[in-house]
Amino acid sequence: MYDNFAKTFSESRHNHPWPELDAIIQDIKKHSFDSVLDIGCGNGRFLEEARKNEFIPHSYHGIDNSSGMIDEAKKSHPDYIFSVCPMESMNIFPDMSFDAIILLASFHHLDTVIKRMETLTECYRILKEQGRIYITNWNLFENKELFERYQDGYSGSGDFQIKIGEYDRYYHGFTLSELTRLFRVNDFHTERHEIFDWGKNIFSILHK
Repeated sequence: MYDNFAKTFSESRHNHPWPELDAIIQDIKKHSFDSVLDIGCGNGRFLEEARKNEFIPHSYHGIDNSSGMIDEAKKSHPDYIFSVCPMESMNIFPDMSFDAIILLASFHHLDTVIKRMETLTECYRILKEQGRIYITNWNLFENKELFERYQDGYSGSGDFQIKIGEYDRYYHGFTLSELTRLFRVNDFHTERHEIFDWGKNIFSILHK
């Protein structure tokens, strides 16, 4: 779906404030992580913020389902590696490949429990033993403003169809308790789990 408006969407991300991303980069720096996997990387926004925070990853790989977004990322960041790859099947990476895995506003686009479980299983496989996973999801249920804005697209069971221009995109509205169970079932320990950005996002840090 993002292929239909990749350039327009990419341009809208520039100079867009994202406090969770700053928090993620600071935590990565604190742990001296060298290798970063950016899942659902879009136009490579992480790298822009990393530079602002004076962080240059030794190894970075961005993946996205959208070939259009990957093309935009390659244009903006030609020195880094980007691949078209589904997050639920990341067999292009060997076991224990990355110190840090980021899912910034991407995990909530998975439209089935099976895909969410497969993605977390893959993340566990390719995460190094002392690594961290950083996940943000829209807080669609607990933030009244967000829910009222998008409630016309709510079909039940946490499922939303939210329109961007003429196109709809899927979101799953997670609760804190649902995420906690999902992480635990997949053998992750939750190090940080909080409402962030004035209540608009759920920010989670996981480790093995």
